[in-house]
Amino acid sequence: MVAAITVQIPYEVHPPAPLDVNLPQPEFTELVITVNGTPSKAFTIFPIFDNLHVINTCDTFPANPVRAPQVNNGCNAVVTHGDGTLVTSLSPARCGEDVVIYAFGLGGTRPSVQNGAASPATPAVASGIMVQFQFSPNAGPSLPFVKIGDPASVHPVFAGLTPGQVGLYQINVRIPSAPQSLVPCSTFVGTSGEVIELFNVVSSNLMINIRGFSSFDGAAICVEP
Repeated sequence: MVAAITVQIPYEVHPPAPLDVNLPQPEFTELVITVNGTPSKAFTIFPIFDNLHVINTCDTFPANPVRAPQVNNGCNAVVTHGDGTLVTSLSPARCGEDVVIYAFGLGGTRPSVQNGAASPATPAVASGIMVQFQFSPNAGPSLPFVKIGDPASVHPVFAGLTPGQVGLYQINVRIPSAPQSLVPCSTFVGTSGEVIELFNVVSSNLMINIRGFSSFDGAAICVEP
């Protein structure tokens, strides 16, 4: 008996143009999933442009792009350095460095990619993605207030599908200069080499808030002062 399955919502389920209140509201769409020739009951979805979710170390599908260790049994954002290694408190990002954030739900891309197909090597770019940098200890994600000309609110270096993956996106961002008052992350390394987060200490000092047309999420990481 199948208890749960994960599916990719088809790109062809189009919502109306964003922020256009003069267009009629979209109708609910019914989806049916067929497994080994047996169809499921129809379930309804309400189409929106995007539903951002930053991949974390507790997600099980797709497989994490890197072997991401959990810290203090928490769910940590999967953000990597340029060499593919994970950004952690023991391996923090540096100002001026490009890091990669992995995510679901950024919506359609240009050019479009067939549902269920591995993403091509050529860039499949997601539109309307903005990021905002918040240097603050242990901050949670918040809706970015995008202000044109504000260096803290920028377009990412790249946002789109990850080549060779199905439905997996990456958001490449360049870490800006940190304030002189930035508090470093605090960790403790156990005798067997495991990383243990201590309570009431700084587990992240930069929140990268990410905004699409319809949703937002964030990636909390450590940056070297």
